[in-house]
Amino acid sequence: MKKSFGWGLLLSATAFVFTFMSLGSHRIYAAERPSDADASSETAAGTLTEILVTAQRRTQPLQDVPIPVSVIDGGVVARDGLNDTSTLATEVPGLDFSRQASSGGTPFLRGVGTSSVTVGAENSVATYVDDVYISAPAANIFSLSNIDRIEVLEGPQGTLFGRNATGGVVHIITKNPSFTPSADIGVGYGNFDSSSLSLYGTSGFGSNVAANLAVQANNQGTGWGHALQNGRGIFRDNGFSARGKVLWNILDSTSLLLSGDFSRDNSDIGANFAPLPGTYALTGLSGPGGFNSWSSGRDFSLVHQGGLSAKLESDLGKATFVSITAWRRVYQSAFLDQDSVPAHIVDIPYFPWTRSFSQEFQLRSPKQSALTWIFGTYYLQSIGSYDPLGVGGAAIAPLPAGTLAQTFAQQTVNSYAAFAQATYEVLPRTNLTLGMRYTRDNYSINGVQRIDFPDGTSSTPFAPGRQSSSFSKPTFLGSLDHKLTQDVLIYASYSRGFKSGGYNILSYSSPPVSPEVLDAMQLGLKSEWFDHSVRLNLSLFDYDYKNLQVQFIGTGASYSINAGRARIKGGDVQLTVAPTTNFSVGAAVSALDGKYTEFPAGFTYAANPPAIGGNSQILNQDLSGNATARTPKITANISFDYAIPLNEGKIDVNAIYYYNRGYFWDPGNQLRQPSYQLLHAALGWKPSSGRWDANIWGSNLLNKYYYSFATLSTFGDQTSPAQPRTYGITLRAHFK
Repeated sequence: MKKSFGWGLLLSATAFVFTFMSLGSHRIYAAERPSDADASSETAAGTLTEILVTAQRRTQPLQDVPIPVSVIDGGVVARDGLNDTSTLATEVPGLDFSRQASSGGTPFLRGVGTSSVTVGAENSVATYVDDVYISAPAANIFSLSNIDRIEVLEGPQGTLFGRNATGGVVHIITKNPSFTPSADIGVGYGNFDSSSLSLYGTSGFGSNVAANLAVQANNQGTGWGHALQNGRGIFRDNGFSARGKVLWNILDSTSLLLSGDFSRDNSDIGANFAPLPGTYALTGLSGPGGFNSWSSGRDFSLVHQGGLSAKLESDLGKATFVSITAWRRVYQSAFLDQDSVPAHIVDIPYFPWTRSFSQEFQLRSPKQSALTWIFGTYYLQSIGSYDPLGVGGAAIAPLPAGTLAQTFAQQTVNSYAAFAQATYEVLPRTNLTLGMRYTRDNYSINGVQRIDFPDGTSSTPFAPGRQSSSFSKPTFLGSLDHKLTQDVLIYASYSRGFKSGGYNILSYSSPPVSPEVLDAMQLGLKSEWFDHSVRLNLSLFDYDYKNLQVQFIGTGASYSINAGRARIKGGDVQLTVAPTTNFSVGAAVSALDGKYTEFPAGFTYAANPPAIGGNSQILNQDLSGNATARTPKITANISFDYAIPLNEGKIDVNAIYYYNRGYFWDPGNQLRQPSYQLLHAALGWKPSSGRWDANIWGSNLLNKYYYSFATLSTFGDQTSPAQPRTYGITLRAHFK
């Protein structure tokens, strides 16, 4: 996208606003603070608003759900500059959502996750958008526009959100259409020559059809750093997204919600590797420091993705029937300078794609039923391919310069599942919940290799491979909750999550990894005090984690193996206090202790002499007793919102401070992310008319240096920095 990404869109924006006629936040997470919409409701001074969630696939108050859930309100997403899914970690302690080599997101929750972003890999923390599972790692980094709320479900979700949700679920719920016409337009500008444009409109069309449309574009004109060999700017992110919905109330008892989205993202964040300061890349180069790289600055990832879904819901009287049908296509073209030095040692151009189709049927109990139940079936077909992935440079010598060793590979998974869950009041104010899911996954994979020479000729395809395998597993949930009072709930649960086995597509002839299984015991408290002005939620957990799927980096590929076993235990505390109607304070802490209890055949790296650089990999190392990767001992945040009434409108002051004690990126505990602190703040003004508002915001105001991605490989200790201090202003107009 060019530097002027389309301010000509402002002309379209004018037409857009009038199309929807002429017309209008805050964090609701662990610290659920009232949004502007909430503040207008009739609540007592200093009373926290009720939060409704769908964590159990039905609408419930957050405080009645016997699951640890963190919720981020859509107003906070817009106000605090949460541009995409990778920025969610500051809002949810215990969550890490790193970007890896511009190839996708790798969410970890409570130390559980998968670092592989190869095509066909699926994460142990499942990402959903409007009840639809997003299978491809390249698809789970996307802009957060048109957001109603984000629910983060912590712990294995083996029944209702069973698709590989060993560690938990990040569920993003976008706004549904409204029959009341309204529209919003926003423009923003910040440092690094960053500009943004957002449009939103909704309206009814007749008495039973409503639609909405959200469009967002961002352009970062200047990178955070430079490629030192040619001065090219690096670490830039440019994107465009559009999402629309049509709601058709077919009958009083039946509705159809159609959704469609398209996005384009061009980024090199998480790429353009540099050696960790104090270590040496190949050829003996040490880290250049700051946001610079020895690479040529050619790294990029261009992702086009789009999806369609249809949700049919019908009240049958004695039950509610739900059908969710979804299609998604993800296409990527990318380049990675894997060696991170000026010499062309390992250059990787790659062209992956993923196509998926899913169908879910649900039958739910009536809303007023004493026995609350849900039955369902789920089918997913996901096809992922490298078409192709090439490796060039000195690594494939003595082949001539310009030659590419190409891998063409494709994996298909067909997943079938049936599930059921029911809740019954076994004693006054005491509920028993039981759930079960059975999953069967059928995998097939095939691949071939070819040499493409610089004169345009190619070798005969060689090294063909084809294999298949199946994995199946029952997973379950047992939960008991009791209300000590109307506002105090305690609960205990035992559950199992399952992440299927499968192949690493780039080593298509290697045997598959085994499935991983996580058994979790949890105790929790959800409570409100002092006339609903204080909310205190906490949970304690103990995970028994078997056959963890662990990744490591090799030339042109990543590889997967199974660790034997791990134990992760800890707790979360979330506190919100609203002493007045205009002021609220929130705090949240996550404490984790994770260890590999059985890992007899792991791997570590030994640094080569500086004159050579890089590392040598040492296999068959016993890593039992090491800390599990990406498991910070402590993460925490403290936040406040203060609304200052004026004669003409109000001023909003918001800030959040985030602390991460640090963690190891690798199971060998050799590459550590040091502790870091982040401070985000915003100052907004909205006049009494509500027709417009202005917001000044800043992220990472302390300008702390930490990593978006880091890895150990034979190329060295490689890092890619996260975002430095950014700041800007956003202006929005509201029409209704």
